[in-house]
Amino acid sequence: MSDLDGPSCRATARRGDLATAFGRLHRTTEIPYGDRGHALVTEAVLRRCDPDAIELRRIVVESTVWVALRGPSDAPPAPLAWRRGLLWLRLGQSQWLLDQAVTYLSTRRSGDELLVNQQLVRADLADAATDHAVVEAYLDDPYATPDLHTVLTRTDRSLLRLLGGSGFLGDGPGQAAYLSELLADVYGGGPR
Repeated sequence: MSDLDGPSCRATARRGDLATAFGRLHRTTEIPYGDRGHALVTEAVLRRCDPDAIELRRIVVESTVWVALRGPSDAPPAPLAWRRGLLWLRLGQSQWLLDQAVTYLSTRRSGDELLVNQQLVRADLADAATDHAVVEAYLDDPYATPDLHTVLTRTDRSLLRLLGGSGFLGDGPGQAAYLSELLADVYGGGPR
């Protein structure tokens, strides 16, 4: 994967188009599997998967069908460059979620004050932006990958709370955060 693919994936994911960003990762490699032999792909990419892969589950996020698979025992693991690209993608998705939270909080009031101007809310938003900066700073460290996925998952969960009930609706931003978390579970490189 070239150095430009990660930032390009992030930019696409930050616009809220997770499926297209994910498709960019798959232009550069075979369909990779995580350390536990699973894959999570869009239905469009499914036709390129090993025919021996077993379909486990389907979920729909923003009108895109995603399919969880268990690959054959000799399935190729995700290469390091692809995993780094996935971190770029998840960072962009998390930044999109931060943008959604700021937009939402900028229209909601508590008394005479916008929620986005309340001290505790601003602190949560600043924490999220700081987490994003930390992830970006450590993207080139292959040993940090599982930790960076953990940071992004924690940040996304915090941002969803700021979105209130809208963050947890089936067609709300929570679905994209859930998908991002599933991608980390499959490809994050954590312990078996």
